[in-house]
Amino acid sequence: SRIIIAGGSGAIGKTLRKVFSREGLSKVHESLEFTVITRSKKNRIDSEALSFLTWEEIEKEGLPDCKSLINLTGANIMESKWTKSGPVYSSRIDTTRTLCEAMKKNPPLSFVSASAVGIYETNTEKELDEKSQLLPYEKMNFPQQLVYDWEQEAKKAPSNVKTTLVRVGFVVGPDQNGIKAMTLPLGIIGIGKMGSGKQPFPWIHEEDLCEMMFHAALDPNSTGGIINGVAPQIITQEQFSIVFNRAIGTRFNIPV
Repeated sequence: SRIIIAGGSGAIGKTLRKVFSREGLSKVHESLEFTVITRSKKNRIDSEALSFLTWEEIEKEGLPDCKSLINLTGANIMESKWTKSGPVYSSRIDTTRTLCEAMKKNPPLSFVSASAVGIYETNTEKELDEKSQLLPYEKMNFPQQLVYDWEQEAKKAPSNVKTTLVRVGFVVGPDQNGIKAMTLPLGIIGIGKMGSGKQPFPWIHEEDLCEMMFHAALDPNSTGGIINGVAPQIITQEQFSIVFNRAIGTRFNIPV
C-alpha cells in the first residue's frame, strides 16, 4: 500500500516513514511504500520503497492512488515573517487547498493533516482539550488565525475520506527545529521560565506523534476528527525548561 506524505522530507516526515514502515508490518501486516511531495526533485532518487512528486505534478496530473495522505506541509515559523502574504501562511494554506482539490478526483481512504496547539488561547493556566472553546477569530493573534485557517482548508477534504486533524504540540527529537533553536549557541544557553512559568506546556516525542498519525491513518477503528498531538502528562513550561536544561547539560535558567 502507498502512503503519500506532503512535506515529508523534514524531520517529522523522516521519522514518520520509519514508524509507518515498522508499524505497518507489525500491526496491519502490510509492506508500505512512500511517495513524498516536494518542491523540487533535484537530487531526489526514486526507489521501489520511496518516490517523489512535485507540487506542479500534483496540480497537473492529480493525486496517485494511495491508501492514506499525510499533510505535514509548512515553512519554519521561526525563519519567516508572520504575515498572511508570507511563506508561513501560504506554505500551509495553499498546499492544503491543493491536496483537498486533488483528493476530489482520486480520494484516499484517509487524510491526516497536521495542525497545531497554537490555535488555543495563550497566557492561561487552564487545561485545554479538543472541546475547549476557541477565541473569536477577530480576537485571535496571528498564529491562532494561521492554524484556524489551516484547519478550515483541511476540512474541505471530500466527505468520503476519513479526515483527522492533529493539533501538534512542541515536538521533541534531536533534529526538530524547536530543539535546535533552544540549544543554540553550542548547546550551552538552554531555556528559562517564560512569564509565570505555570502555563501548561504541551509537548510530544516525535515517535509518539508519528504513531498517533499511524493510528489515525491506518487503524480501521480510528474515527477521524480533531485530536491533540501531545503527551498525556500535564507539565508546566517551567518544569519543561528545568528538565530540558538538565538533559543538554546546562544549569542556566534565565527567565524570559
